[in-house]
Amino acid sequence: MKSVIVEMASSLGPESVCIHVEGPDGSGKSTLVPILAARLGARVIGTSDPPTSRSECYDRIKERIVPGVVCDRSSGLVSELVYGPTLRGRTLIEESELWGIISSLAHAVRFIYCRPPNGRFIVKHRDGEAKEHTDAVTEKHLQLVSRYDEVIEEIRRLGGTVIKYDWTSTNVEEIALCVEF
Repeated sequence: MKSVIVEMASSLGPESVCIHVEGPDGSGKSTLVPILAARLGARVIGTSDPPTSRSECYDRIKERIVPGVVCDRSSGLVSELVYGPTLRGRTLIEESELWGIISSLAHAVRFIYCRPPNGRFIVKHRDGEAKEHTDAVTEKHLQLVSRYDEVIEEIRRLGGTVIKYDWTSTNVEEIALCVEF
């Protein structure tokens, strides 16, 4: 499955980008995504519960490597590198394999990192979301933010485009100008 994803990523040129909005729960992603998508005329791929299997991770990665979409999380990929170790104690796909996929996608994905200011996050329970997950996210919020900081820095080091968004101080229009298709 990895080779299919790498092949998909390799076929995307710099003009065929997709946008993945990342960050911990309560950081403004779900508010930013529809506004950004409307501004760019893009289709939205929403967030969902954490994946439960290796194949589900691969399927989510594949469905999100599509030109002209704005994804609320790159579920199965970046968020798996953050939430997997922090909440489950491991990733469903080997971390080295996930980093290899990210490296192959770096040219085709623009990551927007919703980084909440310290102490300013609002975790909302969504319909259909397991209460246990929401409780764990709230309890481990600082660990999740710290892990996101590490993962995002590594994406930058690998040559990925990362734009930081702080809902308390960044204008959505500024973000849209940075990621136009």
